[in-house]
Amino acid sequence: MTPIFRFGTLLIIASLSLWGAACDSSPLSDAEMATVAFGIEANVGGLTGGKVAGKSKSAPPISLTGTNGTLTISDVRFLLDEFELDVADDDVAEDVHVGPLFVNVPLDAGFAELLEADVPLGSYASIGIEIEALDFDSSSDDHAADSVLAALVRSEFPDWPDAASIVIVGAFAPADGGDIRPFTIYIAADVEVELDFEPALEIAESHVEKLVTLVMDPLAWIPVLPDVVPDLSPYDYSTSGDVYPFVLDIDNGFSVRHADRSN
Repeated sequence: MTPIFRFGTLLIIASLSLWGAACDSSPLSDAEMATVAFGIEANVGGLTGGKVAGKSKSAPPISLTGTNGTLTISDVRFLLDEFELDVADDDVAEDVHVGPLFVNVPLDAGFAELLEADVPLGSYASIGIEIEALDFDSSSDDHAADSVLAALVRSEFPDWPDAASIVIVGAFAPADGGDIRPFTIYIAADVEVELDFEPALEIAESHVEKLVTLVMDPLAWIPVLPDVVPDLSPYDYSTSGDVYPFVLDIDNGFSVRHADRSN
């Protein structure tokens, strides 16, 4: 069964502070590093909260009402295999990487500062994201980080399939007054997304802290026909036993900005 919904790029920064910086093989001094904080801001349908073109946003969950019923989305999480800052010039020897991470997407139309890290001074052109499933083989010494994260994932979602990298939790309430139908949908995603900084992120002084904010519209990847919302309950994992393919439109749902962070 192919899902009737699609995802735009809902996918960016993580709620776990596992940070790895790949720079020069020689250790950098404090004067050659600066603190960068990363956060997510939900921008629902062009507004922060409220009603948007027949859609409504509660905090949380996301709530969409049509003539056929009401769809709610209460939880969206994904496995971020790698997130990186891509250098714009040769001032920094290599890109800066973080991952793997288990991302709990904030659905309350607000801002969440998620992590901070010390980053080498230099100019960064873009953010790159890679989403894919973990290696859930905890006996493998080559995948120690994945094994730790796999234990966390399975502690919160015990039936998380090996092939899945995204989960959506919600419910559909039919307009005819029928029983509310909850669902947990697992998605198999192996995708890469890149967002350019405009202008480039310049980290030139160690004492100036930067804030990088991903602005996302979680409703951009839920198709809503005129007056009709999708019923996602047939894709519930407990009844279907299926992990669904990931259909991605990487141009929708995202923007990114940066600024000096106030102390």
